[in-house]
Parts: sequence; C-alpha cells; structure tokens
Amino acid sequence: MPLLLIVVPYVISGAILWFIVHQCAPIGSTISLWEVIGVIFLLGVAQSVWQGVLAPASSPWLLDTLIHFAVLALLLFGMIRLTFLNALKAAAMYVTLFLGISVVIHTVTGK
Repeated sequence: MPLLLIVVPYVISGAILWFIVHQCAPIGSTISLWEVIGVIFLLGVAQSVWQGVLAPASSPWLLDTLIHFAVLALLLFGMIRLTFLNALKAAAMYVTLFLGISVVIHTVTGK
C-alpha cells in the first residue's frame, strides 16, 4: 500500500503532463506516457535537490516555482524532444495548473 501512495501521484501528474505535451507537440509525433512519467520522476528528484540547496536560505515560493518551470522546460526540451518554444508553452501550462491547484487547496484548508 505505501508503494501505491508513492507511485500514484507520479502517474497522475504524468498523465496530466502527457496530455499537455501531446497538445503542444507537432502533428504526427508520438509521445510515450512512460517518457513523460520519467520526466515527472526526474523533476521530483531535481526538486528535492534544489529544495535541499535553497532550504537554508528560506527560498520564497516564487523562486521555487520559477526553478520548477525552468527545469521542466529543459527536461521537456531534452527528453521529449519538443521544440524549445513548445517546451516553454507546455511547462507554463503545467506549472500554472498546479499553482492554481495549490492556491485552491491553500484557500480551502487555510494552511
């Protein structure tokens, strides 16, 4: 059961990002869901690293979001082989979606 709690968020995030990337990709290109889940996993590893480096400095959420955006765009550009502009568009949509979800959760829970 604990493994399920670790795997499911990556699969859900991967499916959402796959849909976004699929919309931004050129017509006729095939993008594997597993490739996108791999990008999400690497993004999680990168996030752990940069939060470990920036945590002593008490980085603001905006800096964290900008780093998240930049790393995601570079991963999409490098691993999924999107054009740089399409990688930026896909990263912007993904980060905006999850930033909006975070705001809603923060507003509802009050935390």
